[in-house]
Amino acid sequence: MKFTLNNYEDLKTRVGNMSVESLLKTVCCPDMIPASNKECYTECVGHYLASGTKEDNKRLADKIYSEFSERLITADFENGAGAGIKGATRFPEMMAFGEVDDTNLAYKMGEICAAEARPLGYTWTLAPCVDLAINKLNPIVNLRCQGDDVEKAIRIGGAYMRGLQDNGIIATLKHFPGDGVGFYDQHLTVGENTLTKNEWDNTYGKIYQTLINDGKHGRKAKWNRAGIR
Repeated sequence: MKFTLNNYEDLKTRVGNMSVESLLKTVCCPDMIPASNKECYTECVGHYLASGTKEDNKRLADKIYSEFSERLITADFENGAGAGIKGATRFPEMMAFGEVDDTNLAYKMGEICAAEARPLGYTWTLAPCVDLAINKLNPIVNLRCQGDDVEKAIRIGGAYMRGLQDNGIIATLKHFPGDGVGFYDQHLTVGENTLTKNEWDNTYGKIYQTLINDGKHGRKAKWNRAGIR
């Protein structure tokens, strides 16, 4: 990914001194309810804030940052900030960007998403979706990915990724190792991918390796309560 960690030796020392509970808090990302007045669990590193208004989301993000400055706030901005924040811009699904096949538009979506999400405290998104709609009856990827073309997934998914990361939102390629082959909803049961290793290497594997390499060549980031800069 574009953002790199500095002082790796210091990080290893810190991790080595952490308790099991503290380590679990670095990998768990609780789904928080922005409109709720209830006490929220804020000790984890990552926090998922979606389906709230701009005001509610910012209020909760500010609360989290006031207690723990180095935190990540995330949502599924698969097609703009409006996909997770009420009142923000929601763009067409990724399939539409695949049909148009315009990397400038995909980049612009990432740029606008970051411009709307960053002021509210967001630093991370679980997007873009770079799956392949190989099985047209798959219940998960359908409109959420660009289609079934590997090179197009790299172009469009990569453009959206760069639009996000160039403007301070950490992107996450998903759904690794690749959805869109089977018939099942992997939220409800174990998904399946019937591709051979060679077929996977030339499809999903190529997408992930290309975009991971692309994300490595970027500026180093400074992490603070306002996000990545």
